Amino acid sequence: MTGACVRLKKSGAALFVRHRHMPMLRTIYGRLPASLRLWISSRVTAWGRTAIADMRFPDTLAWRQPVELARPRAGSLGYLESDGLNVFGFFDGRFGLAESARLYTRALLECGVPLAIHNLPRPAEHDGGDREFDGLYSSDMPYPVSLVFANPGQLSAADLARIRARTSDNLIVGCWFWELPRIPNAWQAALADVDAVLVASEFIEKAMIGASDKPVLRVPVPIAPRADSGLSRADFGLRDDVYVFLTSFDYHSSFARKNPLGAVQAFREAFPAGDEAVALLVKSTHAREHPFAAHALLSAADGDPRIIFVDQNIDAAHRRALQRCCDAYLSLHRAEGFGLGMAEFALTGKPVIATGWSGSVDFLAGSPYAVDCRLRELRNDEYPHSHGEVWAEPDLAHAARLMKKAVDGPRRMPSAVAEFLDPLRNSESLVRAIESIRRQAHA
Repeated sequence: MTGACVRLKKSGAALFVRHRHMPMLRTIYGRLPASLRLWISSRVTAWGRTAIADMRFPDTLAWRQPVELARPRAGSLGYLESDGLNVFGFFDGRFGLAESARLYTRALLECGVPLAIHNLPRPAEHDGGDREFDGLYSSDMPYPVSLVFANPGQLSAADLARIRARTSDNLIVGCWFWELPRIPNAWQAALADVDAVLVASEFIEKAMIGASDKPVLRVPVPIAPRADSGLSRADFGLRDDVYVFLTSFDYHSSFARKNPLGAVQAFREAFPAGDEAVALLVKSTHAREHPFAAHALLSAADGDPRIIFVDQNIDAAHRRALQRCCDAYLSLHRAEGFGLGMAEFALTGKPVIATGWSGSVDFLAGSPYAVDCRLRELRNDEYPHSHGEVWAEPDLAHAARLMKKAVDGPRRMPSAVAEFLDPLRNSESLVRAIESIRRQAHA
């Protein structure tokens, strides 16, 4: 992997790859002959076929052991009074919205809410294979309200109309995630197809209220500590004698928004000597489909052996084991609707060093590891539906200081995040909010 990276890094192709987001270089690249642009693209793609394929965790025996499925158990947390819900989501998907749907639905089930669960065909760009809800799916829709975990564009108006027609009270609540201060104009048509919107953070709530007079239900994603797969540091290729920072992202979720380049740069600024007992694990998915961005990220590490790159989609139980094996989480995002990875890691009580803006501030309020930032306007090519929008630019020097503080400070710290994410509390809030919507509809 390293050899392939170095060879491309010394070529003219790498100059564009590494600095391609600079406006001047974008302009220059656009004026290059088509044959030269094709050559650059082919070089990077060829690199991706070899280098990215090697960015995986060690193939130890522990990885080959079957992972016990932690299926939700109806009523295990109690029984909330409810007429029940029809729930739709990408339940077998391995991506953020699918995981959020499973977490909300698991909490409702374990709080005794009657549910009819429907697995939607997932978008083609996302991985599947999650089996947590196998055997729990229904073909019926017996309940008065349908809760749909799919952003606008992931389901058609005709799909929603069919769901509404089979829902006894004809009420649909859409659960949507968005990462910028204003909801896109393209979502307005979808707002007309739902009766209310469930959101996970105050940040999304403000964006939604500014776009519609539909009821907005704010309920954080319900998350509770759960057993992991038992994998050790050795199974993840991590040494026992170093302090490990974890940063994770999906290339499909916007490289610019997730800003892993900032994480790499802050790490190298925090620990410039090269002999500190620290490591940064950059855990990603779908690098193969984004070879230009992947090469830019590896190039930013400049061969630093303390920065470990892994591109691999793993089971949730393995993900929790990875979180247990790491000492701190680093997210220098420019915007987050909620921040599921940060929330999961925060439950461990270990430091979460994160940009102090957007959805994650709800559960990281008062954190001593909030990274200073300034708001700036987005460039047109940085994110969909972003014209005239702003997001945060984290202060990398401040992030570096916080990383050094984390290494020298306590490994665990008191936090109110468990109460904020509590499944029983949040399920009760959701059930009450939906019942209120029903009463208003029948008034």
